[in-house]
Amino acid sequence: MNVESEVDTEGNTTEYYYWTLPIPKDNPEKNSLQFMSSCSDDYKELGIKEGEYFVELDGLFGLGLCTNEEELEILYRALTKTELE
Repeated sequence: MNVESEVDTEGNTTEYYYWTLPIPKDNPEKNSLQFMSSCSDDYKELGIKEGEYFVELDGLFGLGLCTNEEELEILYRALTKTELE
């Protein structure tokens, strides 16, 4: 889990978090292709429930967008020819 924070003009700090998963999941390279989730505060603008996340390939602007666990498992299998779990 990655945690970041923002400070607004009034000095209030807001923390948000997101997850990343390298592809393949045991890849030690820092610059490897990764899945990245939406941020914890994006749910309202994405039209999903609080605690739900979308996942996409990091830096590829929506390519590989997954909206559920099954889509994520299928995409991971297609990219790596291995199972996610």
